[in-house]
Amino acid sequence: MQTRYFALVFGIIYIIVGLAGFVPGLLVHSPDLPPIAVDSLYGRLLGLFPVNILHTLVHLALGVWGVAIWRTFAGARGYARSLAIIFAVLTLVG
Repeated sequence: MQTRYFALVFGIIYIIVGLAGFVPGLLVHSPDLPPIAVDSLYGRLLGLFPVNILHTLVHLALGVWGVAIWRTFAGARGYARSLAIIFAVLTLVG
């Protein structure tokens, strides 16, 4: 996959996931979720993935960034590298 289309496709996917986090019907509130400080729109997206409003906003921001930057190779490469670094750090922290 070309780098530019990587940024576009992943941007669109992140936007879709981010918008899905705002739909209360897609959030399942289960008692096994730990308490958190920001519990607005808190639940499991499609019953699987724990999300809250901040998590949803981060998905939207990553999606908008990918869609906005996909037209140039340098921008798309920076997006792909940034995602790799962000998720590597999150993997190590998690």
